[in-house]
Amino acid sequence: MTEKEATYRFLLPTPSGYEFQGRFTIYSTELDGVHTKIDGTLYLGNPKQQKEDACVTISVHFPESAAAYKKKWGRNPLFDPSVASLVLTKHDTACSETKPLLSGKGTVEMITAGMSLIKQLCEFVTSIDLKDMSTRKCDNGASISLSYFYITIHKQTWYEKQFEASLRPESNMVAYREAVDTLLSMPLEPFASFSVHFLRGCNEQVKKAIKQAYDASNTMEEFFHTLYETHGIPMGCILVSDWLEKMMKAAKMQPYLEQEWYIDIKTIPSWRFSNESMTLRIIKGNRSTVKKGIWGGKRKTRRH
Repeated sequence: MTEKEATYRFLLPTPSGYEFQGRFTIYSTELDGVHTKIDGTLYLGNPKQQKEDACVTISVHFPESAAAYKKKWGRNPLFDPSVASLVLTKHDTACSETKPLLSGKGTVEMITAGMSLIKQLCEFVTSIDLKDMSTRKCDNGASISLSYFYITIHKQTWYEKQFEASLRPESNMVAYREAVDTLLSMPLEPFASFSVHFLRGCNEQVKKAIKQAYDASNTMEEFFHTLYETHGIPMGCILVSDWLEKMMKAAKMQPYLEQEWYIDIKTIPSWRFSNESMTLRIIKGNRSTVKKGIWGGKRKTRRH
């Protein structure tokens, strides 16, 4: 069995002037002289300069890996080589090398840069899947589900709005949209009942602020809109942090958000990246080969 590792290292620029330290590592294992298991992982942004401390991580199974799996186990693999996986995304001002990364648009640009590179390096990839485990930290330090919070503001998740993420099959997406519409159009029960169901443990000041918006509304959508308009999004995050997840689970939203979501690679722009800024280092045994530029260039081999 022969194992081989190739790592591309580069700075990935974006249209707004961000540059992200990047590393795309490909691991290949020859199983039988015919089939090879090949996996790739893109690490983008490295604020703490530790090996695996990335801001965006995307994993890829190469098509040859599917053949290797079938050859070894006698059955088709559970993974689909045409689908890459967005494993991790997080915001840190130090994700960018050139200037502080802004939350929101900066994060979108960073994720887009990673997916755009995968789109160009791995032309067999047709979509990128993800488990939306993203969170938002409120100003008081409380952490809440970004998906739940975003739905109450925009009637869709962050990945839906920013990257047109969807569920498969289409029937799942239809059911999810119906669930969101049902939740937000729901007539409000008396505040006393709502308080018993969801606000236990909240202090009286929080209950008072929530009741003010609740009593002025007829539906859940009106309630959230009034709450955020009255107190602002940052304070609204604090006001819902203790009970929003409980309410979303009661509305049976959790199963939809825990499924795998997909981003169609066609929706991702193909940004132009400088080939000269990318260096490939291939490691095999005690030898390493360095090549300037992903798509060509001179090679230099040395022992290490």
